[in-house]
Amino acid sequence: MATRDEALAALLSLDPAPVFGESYRQKQLPENLDIYFGPPEEFFLASDTQSPYTDGGLIPILDDGNFGIVTFLDPETRTIVQKDVESPFEEYARFQNWQQYLGSLVINMAESVDDDERLRLMADLVGYKYFEKTLTLYWTVWETHRTKNTNVRRQTFLQYYESNASSRRAAKSSDGRIWTGYLFQLEATLFVLGEGIR
Repeated sequence: MATRDEALAALLSLDPAPVFGESYRQKQLPENLDIYFGPPEEFFLASDTQSPYTDGGLIPILDDGNFGIVTFLDPETRTIVQKDVESPFEEYARFQNWQQYLGSLVINMAESVDDDERLRLMADLVGYKYFEKTLTLYWTVWETHRTKNTNVRRQTFLQYYESNASSRRAAKSSDGRIWTGYLFQLEATLFVLGEGIR
């Protein structure tokens, strides 16, 4: 079972923006970011509850601000895993790198923030590097599939990353190349997701 200090050390090993470390020291974050993430305090208050979620090695590092979805670091693969607290044995999402996690976080923010400038500031505070491209992708998906199912946008974004291993390598080495041809991949991803998402 990970302690609060071990969880913070695991989080900091990902080299996140300072606001993530601040979330462990104070409840109120700039731009109300505490609505979207914070330390998974419930796991630290009753550490015996971690066991079904951690698969013997995952370290809880964040939650979604209300302990509905918990984010874990897999120290062996350095991937980031999310689980719904209602389904401890199932993955909700898996991210190949920190920026991919941040992309999903920013999309989650976009679902509740109507002001693009405020959203841009929030993305800057969390250290997300691909805000402009993500916003374009987000609105392209919205225009293509006007739906109340907000998971469509998140699934499309995640599948963009998962569809091509070279894109994941490019994410580590280049800010620009990862987005080359993203509209073509968006079109392919929407086709793969199928008609049922409309």
